[in-house]
Amino acid sequence: MTGCHRRHLILLLGAVPLLGRAQAPAASPEALRAALKAGGLTVFIRHAATTWSGYDQLEWPRERQRLLTPQGEAQARQIGAAFTRLELPVGEVLASPFHRCLDTARIAFGRVTAEPRLLGLESDDRDAEARRAYIQALAAEVAPGGKNRIVVSHQSNVAAATGYRPGDGGAAITQAVGGKPQVLARLTPEAWATL
Repeated sequence: MTGCHRRHLILLLGAVPLLGRAQAPAASPEALRAALKAGGLTVFIRHAATTWSGYDQLEWPRERQRLLTPQGEAQARQIGAAFTRLELPVGEVLASPFHRCLDTARIAFGRVTAEPRLLGLESDDRDAEARRAYIQALAAEVAPGGKNRIVVSHQSNVAAATGYRPGDGGAAITQAVGGKPQVLARLTPEAWATL
């Protein structure tokens, strides 16, 4: 892997605590691929790049919401292509009901289940603590069926689960160990192509 590719794949070191979440020792890209291939991980993905930034409302019609740009659609395709190329097992695919999240999941994985508990924690404070607990529980559970769970939502949700605030299309991969999440890696959308 070249230095250029390394900056897109940030493997975390176990020596630095991250908002109380355990971090596994640094893993090589090969070890990360093997862990993903084995399944049981949860991959938290922030929706891909959108047409504008700021807060919108779930009640707004699709055309008024933040939607994916052509770049965002390409990011989603790149993520999905990596899962296909690496033959990584995908179980449930959950997403916030906002169109940018549903579209990211649908483009990348071809299917999605809308999950209202994945609404952005910073953009909607209704039942925020219950939603935060749900997100953190996903990170602390082994994904079922020997497959990886995909969660496409918002920056605030990824941060609540992993302590990482990714840019558009960024991801954090967690492994549950003894009922606690370990963050194995943080990835930019481009990192999937080099994994």
